[in-house]
Formats: sequence, C-alpha cells, structure tokens
Amino acid sequence: MRSATTTGLRVAARNLEFYDTGNVGGTDGVFAQDLIDHNPAADTTWGIDGMRVLIAAVRDGFTDTQHRILSSRSLPTAGWSSTGR
Repeated sequence: MRSATTTGLRVAARNLEFYDTGNVGGTDGVFAQDLIDHNPAADTTWGIDGMRVLIAAVRDGFTDTQHRILSSRSLPTAGWSSTGR
C-alpha cells in the first residue's frame, strides 16, 4: 500500500513536470476534469483544458522557473520562483 506521503509527492512532482517539459498529455491523471481555477485570466478556457492553456502560458512567459517540493509528514508543498527574464 502506498503511503499518503509517497502518493502526494508523486502527484506534486508530476504536476511540476508538466511545467518543466510542456508535455501536458498526462494532465487527465493529475487534475479533475471539472477543476475550477479560482484566479482565471480573461477569456480563459475552463476545466482541464484551461489548465493545459495555463501550463503553456507559464512555460512560454517564465522560462527561468525554478521548482521546489517540500514535505513535512504527509503533506507535500510545491512552490516555484521566476523572474520572467
């Protein structure tokens, strides 16, 4: 049986992998089809298709992004920083 920590870390790492590689083919396995973006840009597509658009836009606009995953007990936290240069 997988521990919550291991599963959470895998999901966090997979999420950041989309931003690192630009390959969004596996987003269906990480994000819910009906996901809600609580901070959408104007004229943004909703749901998982909107997440794919967001990933592409972030990748194109912030090419120097650095990702970090920290974990304490069973709760991983993913963070990133970028200058937009």
